[in-house]
Amino acid sequence: MRELNHLILNLYGTAQECTSGEFQGQALDMLRQALPFDSAAIIAASFSPDMAISLHSLHMYQQPIEKLADRKALVSPDAILAEACRSRGRCVTMESVDIDGRYLDLHAYCRKYAIAHSMVLISPATHHANLDLIALWRAGPERAYSAAETELGNLLLPHLTQAQAINSRLFRAPEVQPPPGSVRLLASLNGCLQYVEPIAADMLQREWPEWEPPMLPADLVEELRRPGLGRYVGKTLVAQVAESGGYLHIQLAQRPAGRPLTGGEAAVARLAASGLSYKDIARRHGVSPATVRNQLHSVYAKLDVGNKTALAAALAVLTEMLP
Repeated sequence: MRELNHLILNLYGTAQECTSGEFQGQALDMLRQALPFDSAAIIAASFSPDMAISLHSLHMYQQPIEKLADRKALVSPDAILAEACRSRGRCVTMESVDIDGRYLDLHAYCRKYAIAHSMVLISPATHHANLDLIALWRAGPERAYSAAETELGNLLLPHLTQAQAINSRLFRAPEVQPPPGSVRLLASLNGCLQYVEPIAADMLQREWPEWEPPMLPADLVEELRRPGLGRYVGKTLVAQVAESGGYLHIQLAQRPAGRPLTGGEAAVARLAASGLSYKDIARRHGVSPATVRNQLHSVYAKLDVGNKTALAAALAVLTEMLP
């Protein structure tokens, strides 16, 4: 029991020290020492109104990302997922040999990815339409999950879910705040989302109407990872990236629908966004406050903003409009 207590404490400690992607990998490494498994996945998903499953983020552990595409191609029902939905907050297990023999595609899928035994937990803390899910897989046919191991999963996996929620909240509130109006997301180097805010998913959907998570659009990843660039300017959004710890830390911001500013307008806009008044700006530039007011009215119209807060956000994400 002492070892399990240390494991649980380490999960929460790691949640406060790592990015989302780093945490998931390290947490599964720790969990594996107490509850052996060969591969795993941590998934955030939801049911659409027609009850189709929509993935939002995915962390694969010791499985290739191609598993995702093959999973989407399955037409047979997923019995263990259905059972996990009925048993939220409790681990459910299944042996692949017990899958209905008529489901040939599902049997082939399990053989391809060496899934002989599955343990799945869906968090009870989420809305009924949401699926915060942890799946642990074993490859050896003789290595079924015992009743004691299932109870161990019931003890440990909810702590992993809670620690991940803490980790996500800390990722949303970094010590260094992102520019005004921007949102953050985290992806693996191949573009698989590890963390995404709903507003960020909406922004990506507007830029790429056919896009479906959890894989980021290929042209976005290619542009962001282009040497010396780290930036994507699209029709509706601007993205910037920093690579760290084997992950893409991405900031998204809506691209204002504006026209380029003149040199004078750009200078006035920067000062206004910093909080200076018309009179202060006029004094610096040696012009009348009325001139500054007219210039700012032009800036607001060109950038389609209505106040200094929106102006600051627009300037932060659209620097290429400034001379």
